[in-house]
Amino acid sequence: MAGKHTSPETRERLLNAATEVFANSGFEHATVRDICKRAGANIAAVNYHFGDKERLYDAIMDRALEQAQERLIPELTGAAGPAEARLAAFVRAFLHRSLRPDATHWLMRLMEREWVAPTAALDRVMERFVLKVRDYLRGIAEELLGARGTPELVSDCVVSVMSQCVHLRTGKEMIKRLRGIRDYDDATIEAMAAHVTQFSVAAMRGLSTAGVSSPAPRRRK
Repeated sequence: MAGKHTSPETRERLLNAATEVFANSGFEHATVRDICKRAGANIAAVNYHFGDKERLYDAIMDRALEQAQERLIPELTGAAGPAEARLAAFVRAFLHRSLRPDATHWLMRLMEREWVAPTAALDRVMERFVLKVRDYLRGIAEELLGARGTPELVSDCVVSVMSQCVHLRTGKEMIKRLRGIRDYDDATIEAMAAHVTQFSVAAMRGLSTAGVSSPAPRRRK
C-alpha cells in the first residue's frame, strides 16, 4: 500500500512549500529539510515525486514560467497607445509589482532570484519571460528613436530601461538609504516610475536627433 508521501496532495504541498522557500532563500540556500517541514512531509516524499532538489526546482520554475506567460507578461506588456504611454505603463507595473512593501508575489521573487543568482534555469527564464519583455520594449525604443534607431542603439536603450527597473529592486536597501526613507510607499514608487519614464523618453528622443546639424546662428550685421 502506498504511503501518504506518494499521494498527489503531498506533491502539491511540496510544490507550494518549495515555491515559498526558493523565492525567499534562493536555490543555493534552500534546503529539502526546510521544504518538507513547511509541507508537513518527510524527505522521502521529495525523492519519490521529484528525485532531488534540482528537479523539484525545475518543476517550480516550469510552473512559474507558465504563470508568467498567462499573467505577468500581459500585465507588463498589455498597454496600448503611443510609445511614451506604453513605456510609462510598463515601468509602473514592473515597479509596483517589485517594490511595494507588501509585494510578496512569489512569481516575481523567483524571477529576481534568477537574475541575481542564476541557475541552469536562467536560459528558460530568458526565453519564456525576459526576451518577451525585451521585444515589447524594443518596439517602444524603435518608435522613440525613429530613423536613427540602429539595432545596436535600440538594444542599448532596452537594456537601459530594464536595468533601471531591476536595479531599483535589487539595490532596494541601498536606494532607501540614499533617499533617506524607511521603505517604498505608493507615492515613492509612482515618483520613481515617472522619473524612469521621463529620463528614458528624454534620452531616446535626444538620441533620435543626435548628430543632426542645426542651422548656424545668424550673424548680426
